[in-house]
Amino acid sequence: MHNRPLNTFEELDGHGRSAGWQIDERPGTRLACVVILVAVPFVAVAVRLHRLQIGIGEAAVANLSPPVESVEPVPSRDGRILGADGRVLAEDVRRFRVLSHYRWLEEPPDPDWLRRRALSRLSRRERRDSAKVAAAEAAVLAERDEQWSLLSRVADVSPALLAERRKRTTERVERIVRSVERRRRERESTPGGQSDVQTAPWWERIVRAVTTPPRRPSVDPVVVTEELDYHVVVDDVPLETAAAVESQADRFPGLRVEVTTQRTHPLAGTAAHVVGSRRPARDEEVAQRKREFPSGDPLAYATGDRIGRTGVERAFDRHVRGMPGREQVTRNRHGEVLATRILRRPRVGNDVVLTLDLDLQERA
Repeated sequence: MHNRPLNTFEELDGHGRSAGWQIDERPGTRLACVVILVAVPFVAVAVRLHRLQIGIGEAAVANLSPPVESVEPVPSRDGRILGADGRVLAEDVRRFRVLSHYRWLEEPPDPDWLRRRALSRLSRRERRDSAKVAAAEAAVLAERDEQWSLLSRVADVSPALLAERRKRTTERVERIVRSVERRRRERESTPGGQSDVQTAPWWERIVRAVTTPPRRPSVDPVVVTEELDYHVVVDDVPLETAAAVESQADRFPGLRVEVTTQRTHPLAGTAAHVVGSRRPARDEEVAQRKREFPSGDPLAYATGDRIGRTGVERAFDRHVRGMPGREQVTRNRHGEVLATRILRRPRVGNDVVLTLDLDLQERA
């Protein structure tokens, strides 16, 4: 009604103007109110977005992919078996081997892994510079090459042999990935439950057609456990090599040392029928011990642990058996070790001293 010369519903003063306040008389005020009402929500959204991206962006990403903690056994050493004169008939000898994370030995390197490693070295501002990102990727590749070159010198293994072992590991893991991808394609190409749908009553088929979402193919890349795990690159290395790798973690970022034990018999076949043997425990044996000890196996046997089979090794197994420790390992979502913590230290087994005269045994 305001566009008419005279509004019959308004009260006019003596000069012919409206007696009440009219917003139309001040269009600037009305425009300012509209701008404020529109701008305030946008400002609030912008502030929140800035806080998410700049303030707590890294924390939010960390919460989306938190580290994974697992408890792993720490190998122990079984007790020795000695003769009457103190000579050793059977003992455990420590063995050291060097393992590498798959992404560090993969050839050619995974592009996503390489970019992640490069971006982790740059600030948020530097990540926008493609030249700096490329330089960081080149630095990661140089660090990887230097690691293998240094390991070749420390472990006294030729670079060609290391390259061959890396190649075999890469080919084995790639075969596993291709096998998993093939099975996934076969599963997606096979219409699940098609025969059941065809034999179902017509009303059930209608309900399924209306309520069942379409089957979409998977687009996420296949990542198998082997791609996130460590693989042996040098086996049975001396203690000096293991100490060098462990003490220089910054120069060997993709490597770690694993300690194992091997049962040896220094006197070869002397009194072998008495000493006996230790062999890896089988799944059914471990399951049987769990049934015998529902509250927990006092010897903490696991599949693959050596157990006495014959002779003294079997008769004194509970005394010779060493108690393995437990270690808590923290890894990121890419399988790389972030931290370790000992939960229970390993306990060495007890020695068994026999009354056998080893000189007489050797003559016999």
